[in-house]
Amino acid sequence: MTLHAIGPFTLDTRTLLLLREGEIVKIPMKTVEVLLALLSRQGEIATKDELLKAAWPDSIVEEANLTVHVALLRKTLGAAAPIETIPKRGYRLLAAPLDPSPETAPERQVREAVLRGRYFWNKFTRSSLERAAAAFGEGLAIDPDSGEAHSGLSDTRLMQGLFGFDPDRRVFGVAREHGEKAAGFAPLSADAQASLAFSGLFDRFDFMGAEAALEKARALAPGRVEPHLWSALFHALRGDTLRALAAARAASAIDPISLKVVVGSGFHLYLSEQYEPDLDPLQRALELEPEFAVALWAMGLALDQLGRFESARTGPPSSTPVRPRPWSRISPDPWPFPEGAPRPRPCSTGWAPRASLPTGSRRSRLRSAKMRAQSLRSSAPSK
Repeated sequence: MTLHAIGPFTLDTRTLLLLREGEIVKIPMKTVEVLLALLSRQGEIATKDELLKAAWPDSIVEEANLTVHVALLRKTLGAAAPIETIPKRGYRLLAAPLDPSPETAPERQVREAVLRGRYFWNKFTRSSLERAAAAFGEGLAIDPDSGEAHSGLSDTRLMQGLFGFDPDRRVFGVAREHGEKAAGFAPLSADAQASLAFSGLFDRFDFMGAEAALEKARALAPGRVEPHLWSALFHALRGDTLRALAAARAASAIDPISLKVVVGSGFHLYLSEQYEPDLDPLQRALELEPEFAVALWAMGLALDQLGRFESARTGPPSSTPVRPRPWSRISPDPWPFPEGAPRPRPCSTGWAPRASLPTGSRRSRLRSAKMRAQSLRSSAPSK
């Protein structure tokens, strides 16, 4: 048999072609060979050595090559063939999920509302977060028990508070309420666990609860990059640089070509204030996506930490092959802590791309990420 069905895909083992509905999927030959090796051991662990020998039988190559091809397979196949990472051992191609029962019209409307909300949420601007909140609200109007919609709204309110788009500190309480509902209605969702973790962390400084929820998120979705990046952010906020580095590297091992991994890892480590930023990954990210607001913000933060204040204010270094971007210096407003909560040390500057700044005032209400890291660490229990 030369044809293997993988969800909507078909692998022709004779020609080593991957097809989708009769059309050839353009991926490298080595990627197909890695897929064939995983398929031959479907449901079992294929060690890294076995996969390297299958795809490069006459060559000596580094494991990083294998990691890149597995990441490309994940992007290509998606849920049709989930690939699980087995730490320090290898990978496992899981059985394709069973066809779900037919989706009802309301369920489809909720799913589309959540997808639309996440699309806007990932842009991290004032207007996009407002549109994200509206989309998640539409989903909840149809199904008030949608864990994914509650998770999205929790994350949206949290970012509106962190970026200063909503100056009322009660927005963090609203985020926590939706995070708790998300975890209650969708206890097996890694996204819901992350919403529960960070909304509780920023509203009540609940480090123990956040750590437990993030550990559950990683257990629920070990093959996704997001749970590892969430853990990197948590440890960076706590000031645990080594664990932040380990979690960031775990994310990079899963998907080394993800912009989210490149930018998120550097930004999280910046928050720890114990790491000298590497500008090269951020420059590569901006080559691929010059208007990526979070990458621009991360670049400004990195230049700030390196002491290159003028570059942080005016734009990326001249050697960066991207269009110059204006940066604005921000004087952070006092952080509205609840009564009795410890206050952060003063922070001289915060940095953000002008595209993401609140409008209507020359004095931005956007607090610096460094202030939040300091305030959270001052509340963290001793390790």
